[in-house]
Amino acid sequence: MTFESSLAFIVAMIVFAASPGPGNFAVIAQAISKGSRSAFALLTGITFGDLTYLLGAFYGLGYIASELEFVFIVIKYLGAAYLLWMAYQAFTSSTEAADLEQVKAKTGRTLITGFTISISNPKVIVFYLAFLPTFLDLKAATSADILLVMVLTVLVIYGVIGFYIVSAAKLRTKLNQPRARRWFNRITGGMLTAAGIAIATRS
Repeated sequence: MTFESSLAFIVAMIVFAASPGPGNFAVIAQAISKGSRSAFALLTGITFGDLTYLLGAFYGLGYIASELEFVFIVIKYLGAAYLLWMAYQAFTSSTEAADLEQVKAKTGRTLITGFTISISNPKVIVFYLAFLPTFLDLKAATSADILLVMVLTVLVIYGVIGFYIVSAAKLRTKLNQPRARRWFNRITGGMLTAAGIAIATRS
């Protein structure tokens, strides 16, 4: 992989990571509602999903994915349903002032949620299985190329979305009054609803 193609891939990844989508909405909502620690756990799950498609692009799993389209459709709707369930919880959660310590969440469940969001997101599928070949000849890629792309992907995802997490988590201290929390719950629920609908309706 040449320096020029690496630079182009980084720019494309930054745009891809920064653009609005189900993953971004879910991570921001998680950061505001449960703190940065839980949001980074969700982001880690999303990153694993991205790397799954990335490796799939290198090892020709695009053909397998097309043959197993029904499985991906089921995963897509399960992911959308779970996001809508999270939205319902946000809409119905308490508006009383809360302890702003990091909310403990089951890390395993959070990781799986992030992975499901990524693996069921058509935007991710298109980027890695269709767009990646424009930067690199996948058939001629070496192990070093694959490792480099994986490292660049992780760095960009954590750099861009990590900034969103830190920024969103700082808002928690300003949202700890009943009226503010009521609006916060509505906004969080709306973001998660938008994320769920986006996954369910995109093809």
